[in-house]
Amino acid sequence: MLSSRRAMVANCRWAVAHRERFRYEQVRPIPLGATRDGDEPIITDCSGFVTLMARWSGLEDPNGRGYNGEGWTGTLLEHLPAAGFTRTGPGDIAVFGTYPGVHCAVLLEAGGPAVNGQAPDPWAVSHGVPGDPKRIRLSRLAGYFRKDGPVVYLRLPGG
Repeated sequence: MLSSRRAMVANCRWAVAHRERFRYEQVRPIPLGATRDGDEPIITDCSGFVTLMARWSGLEDPNGRGYNGEGWTGTLLEHLPAAGFTRTGPGDIAVFGTYPGVHCAVLLEAGGPAVNGQAPDPWAVSHGVPGDPKRIRLSRLAGYFRKDGPVVYLRLPGG
């Protein structure tokens, strides 16, 4: 059995490999009944994607809503504990911008300390525009949202 973190990363990688199944749109409720083996499109936004990946991974609702279909980037910030970049692990969440946040993505790799003066640049999965989800370097995502404020890192529930 996969750990919750490994399952989160595996589900995000599956989503990237099957991006044709996904459509970006800001809708509620979050499509929590969507499955990997269905034929219908999975229509969601960035925070809905994070929530769906957590559900598929057997984690507690990262919004603290008991998977009732509600939640958004702000509820992720309100519910999950923050962690410094060096304490992040695979499956943790990066939120871009100050509260309520403007975008969120799932880290595929740990942050960690700088090595030889070079900070790690982990891969992440982002579902923020049509054609996503995609695998992208965290630094590139942070560059897109630099004007919106800092990146906040959130620990997975039960991860």
